[in-house]
Amino acid sequence: MGSDVHTEKYEEQQDQITIRDRIVALWDAKGLTAKELEKASGLDRDKWYALRNGRRRANEEDIMALVKVFPEHALWLVSGETAPEAGQTSPEA
Repeated sequence: MGSDVHTEKYEEQQDQITIRDRIVALWDAKGLTAKELEKASGLDRDKWYALRNGRRRANEEDIMALVKVFPEHALWLVSGETAPEAGQTSPEA
C-alpha cells in the first residue's frame, strides 16, 4: 500500500510537468546557447527565449524541431516517459 501512495504522488508530479518544462530541461541539459539551439532547430532564438521565459506556450513546431535534433528524447519530450530498450531516454540518462 505504501508503494501505491508513492507511485500516485510521482504520477501527480509528472502530470504537473509540462512539455514546456521538458523543453527547458532538455535545453539546459544539453548546455546549448539560444544561438546554438536556433542553428540546430531552425527556429528563431527569440521564440526559444519567449518559451523559456513563459511568454508563450510550446507548440507543434517546437516539438517537431526538437524531435529532429534529439530523436532519442522524443518520447520523454512529449510524455515524460522513457523506453531505454527502444533508445528513448531522458536527457538526464
